Amino acid sequence: MHSSDIESIYDVLVIGSGAAGLAAALAAVKRGKKVALLEASSHIGGTSVFSGGQAWIPNHHYSELVKIADSPKDAADYLRACSPNRTTENDEQRRLAFVENAPKMLRFIEENTPLSFAPNAYPDVFAEWVGGRAGGRNVEAVPFNPGDIHGKRKLLRYPPSINRFNAPLTWTELHSLLGSPFRTLIKLMPVILSRWMQGKISGSRALIAGLFSGCIESGVEFFVNTPAKKLTIVDGTIRGVTAYRNDIPVEIRANDGVILACGGFDWNDELKQTFLPGKIEFPACIHSNIGDGLLMAMAAGAKTEHLDEAWYWAGFRDSNYFYQGAPLGSLLSNLRAYPHTIIVNKQGRRFGNEATLNFGYAMQECDENGNLKNLPCWSIFDHQFRRKYNAMEARIHPLLPLPKWVKKYASIEELADDLEINLSTLKNTLTQFNENARQGLDPEFDRGEGAYDRCYGNPHSAHPNLGTVEKAPFYAVEVKTTSLSTKGGPVVNSKSQVVHKDGDALQKLYAIGNVADCIMYYGCSGGDSLGPGMTAGYIAGNAIGST
Repeated sequence: MHSSDIESIYDVLVIGSGAAGLAAALAAVKRGKKVALLEASSHIGGTSVFSGGQAWIPNHHYSELVKIADSPKDAADYLRACSPNRTTENDEQRRLAFVENAPKMLRFIEENTPLSFAPNAYPDVFAEWVGGRAGGRNVEAVPFNPGDIHGKRKLLRYPPSINRFNAPLTWTELHSLLGSPFRTLIKLMPVILSRWMQGKISGSRALIAGLFSGCIESGVEFFVNTPAKKLTIVDGTIRGVTAYRNDIPVEIRANDGVILACGGFDWNDELKQTFLPGKIEFPACIHSNIGDGLLMAMAAGAKTEHLDEAWYWAGFRDSNYFYQGAPLGSLLSNLRAYPHTIIVNKQGRRFGNEATLNFGYAMQECDENGNLKNLPCWSIFDHQFRRKYNAMEARIHPLLPLPKWVKKYASIEELADDLEINLSTLKNTLTQFNENARQGLDPEFDRGEGAYDRCYGNPHSAHPNLGTVEKAPFYAVEVKTTSLSTKGGPVVNSKSQVVHKDGDALQKLYAIGNVADCIMYYGCSGGDSLGPGMTAGYIAGNAIGST
């Protein structure tokens, strides 16, 4: 492609090719709009490809298949519970818009792409809260063969192996590997081989491939290696963008408007230092997330909110693990949720429920001086774990040599001395934890009490999440802060329009996905970025040119 490939005038410009941007482009083109999608990197898919591919869609049309009774009211109540710091009338209108449009978006995607979806048993993180559900709200793409997508399949981004290997398995099938991966994997091999032979893909790869295919079939034009850097503003109205092709600026007009869908700012050190009180040591998202959308919106006078928030995770760093040259963090799951493990800080104290999705937030807690009080921290496990369990994400298995990021110690005293952890406090922590674990309890942080905790525990243990840490030798993995994306940005209204600092909607500018201010504070479930992002894209694509 060359600069001349891009025409000077379109109806709609979408900036960013994750699931939200693709949904927006598809919705707009299906309304008869001439749509171009500009992607800053070399491939299509964005951070969405790094996900598990699930979308959190309450009250979807497959609810009966998983035998759950859902309702718009319960979904809205649950979102309110997950968003204690989002209490404005605009916040409420955005919640209601999501609840109303999410099921419509799902049907629209199925009707206009090769995708079909299936629900699974993934629970809401806070299933026990008002409006929560213990499973069934998440949907994922049914494995399929996307073909060559009119010769453009090579443009699809291939996901890194974060917490998964790239076999064509659904979440339900991958989840069945917990506890006995080798035995279950043998059972699944015929399925894997059959899908490989049929060219089928699953998860995030299937989701993005299906959306991309639908967009191509419908006439959306795609341009990779084309970062948009500046909005064209005439008389207070967005008229297009300045993008770059081979370092040459290209002016592109958008008659109906621009939809920003270009992710967060995890890889922009200056923006992180300015806005985030916490720390993201090794992001687990695409390295083109440098905040271009935020900067463009701010330059246009956008009101911003919650720039101090991110989808924080607990992870670790394999020094040999890079994605297209970027040093990614890897996400921890088994080493947080399984029995015979705890996570402690330098003082030797636990500081949260390790098994919950939101444990990464506890790692970001600051003291009165603004310093992160729980870093550094370590996941500590013992011989019982080493003998019986595996941690797939960290490549720890009883039959395999320990990877280099795992340290082994003959005693807890040796561990504390080497890691400079307060020994007395650590011993007290272990004594109390072990006494409670023998009873299947965690009165300090309620680990194992929720459906989400148990979902990621070991199903073959006496308790899926709790077991003593007392049998030498002991092992430690330093836990690093990571993120799937930042989640603050320009404020948008219920139509996904960006709001100006004066309170009015910016004419012809929309923001969706992680570039925009998120509708929730706590992570409410897996897929709580994809579901709302795709829905916001559907809303924006239908609204642009008519608002």
